[in-house]
Amino acid sequence: MRRLLAPAAAAALLLTGCAATTDSGPPPQRAEPAPVAADSPSPTPASARGEVAVGHCFVLPVEFDGELWNVPFEGQFGWGGGQPRGWRGVGVMARVGEREARFVDRGGATVEFRPVTDPTVRRVEEAWCA
Repeated sequence: MRRLLAPAAAAALLLTGCAATTDSGPPPQRAEPAPVAADSPSPTPASARGEVAVGHCFVLPVEFDGELWNVPFEGQFGWGGGQPRGWRGVGVMARVGEREARFVDRGGATVEFRPVTDPTVRRVEEAWCA
């Protein structure tokens, strides 16, 4: 998870670093950045361009932002049927929540993803075409 300076801490850091002194005393102390809690979501969501591979019956897992992601089982599709209108499989994946990501492909199709550890995502190896 990225660590970012809180706006107030960044301003304090800039102001402290720019303060002029009139005496020959020690230089001013710099403000330390405020730590961001480890479980707080990043204010700037991760995103990446890429390709989502699709087999005959299922979307295959995708590595994104340091985790494996896949489509929840109810939303699964494959080249054998069920793919969204205009699906091309090449586009941009963006994290939209702590445990959610969205893939928008060049054809305009939007597909929701969750980490493979999410209970709504079944392992593709354990599933079979109906």
